[in-house]
Amino acid sequence: MNGQFGFGADPFDAGWVGHAPSHHGRWVRWDDRIVLFLGDDPPSVAQELSDGAAVRPVSGQLGVPTPTKGRVANTFEVPFRWIAKVSIRENGKGRPDGGTGLLISDRHVLTAAHVVYDVIRNPARYALSVTIALDGNNDLGTHVPSRKPDISKKYNPGSVDYDYAIITLSRPIADERPPGLRGDKLCFWGSSQCGAGTTGIPVDPGNLVRQTAYTAGYPKNKGATQMWGFSGMLASVPAQSPIMVYTAETTEGQSGSPVWIQQDGTYNLVGIAVARGNVNRVVRLTWDVVEQLNDWMLAAENRP
Repeated sequence: MNGQFGFGADPFDAGWVGHAPSHHGRWVRWDDRIVLFLGDDPPSVAQELSDGAAVRPVSGQLGVPTPTKGRVANTFEVPFRWIAKVSIRENGKGRPDGGTGLLISDRHVLTAAHVVYDVIRNPARYALSVTIALDGNNDLGTHVPSRKPDISKKYNPGSVDYDYAIITLSRPIADERPPGLRGDKLCFWGSSQCGAGTTGIPVDPGNLVRQTAYTAGYPKNKGATQMWGFSGMLASVPAQSPIMVYTAETTEGQSGSPVWIQQDGTYNLVGIAVARGNVNRVVRLTWDVVEQLNDWMLAAENRP
């Protein structure tokens, strides 16, 4: 589990266990919460959480910000280097759809459940691959999973409430040094050692509503091989629902794209883009979602 998101030996142990470095880049239990440990001073993080401020709110928007979009100029830069194209193959042939994912450990990619549902439902017919930081003919490596993706037992293709999944790659890749990074390690989103200010700490709904958020992915209408970035407002963030309404443009191919907010030089993951239509919908990163993701990742580590 070194260098990955995930629990230690006892996922429900109250308080910090062992030496801090053993928790770097991991979700750990603190009292009744699950915390992504990123620094060398566990009590400072724990105190902030115990005070009820998992992430300090970003300054509110007085008006409705105009959504923006544009092609990502350099997909090898932070934070785009950990965004991935999720490709689906049917009977050995590529399909024009697929989606987007985010590398959140040295071998786990977060995406939307509906992106990988065909692979789970019929693995003999469908297969997938993950290409990190794809930009036309350039990328930071293509990888295949070690098994079927994990999705919630409560997932229903007709609903977006549990529309998230974890892809477990066939091998760890965070320590690899792709030529495009000129000697740097690939790393992953949220790493305490080389995550460059990326985090994934759930934010109270009241601190998210009307905030400007960002996303990037692989829209089909742009060829599905170019990474495009978008910004917009989180227009509705109901406390009783895991689904947020987002004003940024989302189109086919962007499903599974990370949605984040920026503050104080950090990029904090707050959701996963899952649907478009009359309104664009995002599954909010809640403590329940965090716990489910870590259950899957820990189980993957324990499989032979």
